[in-house]
Amino acid sequence: MNNAPDGIQTQNNGVIKNAWMKIADVMPSIIENDSLYTTSQGNIQSFYNYDVQLPSNTAFGDCRTEYHLESESASLSIYLNNVLIGNNRLSSFTTSEEGNLTFTANLNIQIKYRIDHFQTDCGYYSSDYKIDTISITDFLNARRYPLEAFYNFTTLNKYSNSTKGLITIGNCSSFRLSFNDSYYKINNYVYDYNYSLKPYNIVTLRAIPQEFKGSSNININPIDNSSFEFIVKNKENCTISISTHFETNNYSCFLEITLKNISIKTDRVHYFANDTVNVNVEPKNLPVRLIYANQTYFVNDSISFLADLDYSRVSAYYGDEFDEKVISVTESSHLVTASKLVLIFLINYLVFSFLTGEAWFFKWLTVQY
Repeated sequence: MNNAPDGIQTQNNGVIKNAWMKIADVMPSIIENDSLYTTSQGNIQSFYNYDVQLPSNTAFGDCRTEYHLESESASLSIYLNNVLIGNNRLSSFTTSEEGNLTFTANLNIQIKYRIDHFQTDCGYYSSDYKIDTISITDFLNARRYPLEAFYNFTTLNKYSNSTKGLITIGNCSSFRLSFNDSYYKINNYVYDYNYSLKPYNIVTLRAIPQEFKGSSNININPIDNSSFEFIVKNKENCTISISTHFETNNYSCFLEITLKNISIKTDRVHYFANDTVNVNVEPKNLPVRLIYANQTYFVNDSISFLADLDYSRVSAYYGDEFDEKVISVTESSHLVTASKLVLIFLINYLVFSFLTGEAWFFKWLTVQY
């Protein structure tokens, strides 16, 4: 870039003319929802230029004046969140910081030139020196892309020549499950290009949310927004491809069934209505689906909920594995009422026995020696 892009103002000072500087792009990068995203490492590209125009006029009192360039320097400093990362037009960066990233470029131009004065009989008289400087600063704000794609693959069952599996995916821009003669794919974005700094047209990729799903020779049963079950006949050469805006990773599928032997335990067997039921799930760190009182919970370790009079079964599912606990739930007021009735009966009976002289109850309490 020799000339300043459209909209970039130039600066002049002394012999320094048409000076400009601009951070053009961070690489890799993508625009999503009007925000510029990049990764934890990449490159920052800056451009600058200027002209040096020495005077040609004759100074006052001179019969001739000559101007000579003595030195010229342009110092570029690139910062990321106020930390120096480079001094080149193309500087690399690595960061562990999350969230907002501020790239700053400082350009300092310094020109030193000598002025020779010729006066009496147009002979050399004297020399002096002058230094002109310009400083230009530019900023580019971006965000570190916060999401890492993940997936979880579980083989649930095999019967006849078919295989059933469960997949959970997240934070991906696209996903593809492939077998020898079948596939299922999800694309969450379409892409176009954003052009800036005309007439040079710096290109930045832009992501536009738009979902597309496609499949062939595979049965898909969606569970929720991130999970689905599949049934496929030919399980050979199973591969998973999962992508973010910045990278694609490919994995081989493991289709052998490994039983997890899930189990659940409640802290008690008997509960009053609205008591807290504490449930522990084994093994830990396994996304077990727990159902109680028509409510579904996904549990990795433990969970608590309120006991309901109308429900006595706590059920756990992981793939085709299943465990269940039966609890007893009673209304606390019934027990209190029954206790009161028994107490009233005993008091009335004692009073009746005392007044009527019926002493057999007291004899029953008497110890014979």
